[in-house]
Amino acid sequence: MSKEKTLKERLESLESEIESLKYACSRLSDAVEINNKVCSKLLETQLDIATSLIDLTKQFTIMNVHNEKIEELLKTLSSNVDKLQISINKLDDSTWRLSEALKKQSRVREESEKKRDFLMKKILEKIEES
Repeated sequence: MSKEKTLKERLESLESEIESLKYACSRLSDAVEINNKVCSKLLETQLDIATSLIDLTKQFTIMNVHNEKIEELLKTLSSNVDKLQISINKLDDSTWRLSEALKKQSRVREESEKKRDFLMKKILEKIEES
């Protein structure tokens, strides 16, 4: 009877751990969804900046402004390029973090499945012995 109780407690513990892992996976999925939204916003920003760069270049060509205006436009272009590079770096960083999180999730899932399979095997062996 004590063995059955212990096995039942272990099984409940495993089920609880599985639920915890499901919750963690759900949270990770939420994080991935948020990351995707952030990446989407970054891409929109990059498009806006690229559009601004094109518009500035057109204005530069059409207006044929004097040297002071040309310097102003070049400063703006440089600033927009810097912003674009920052956005690209953020996107790369988010992608790398997501990749690492997915790798970790995969490892945790594999380890959990191995533990579960091992414990289930032990439980079945104990049941067969008794």
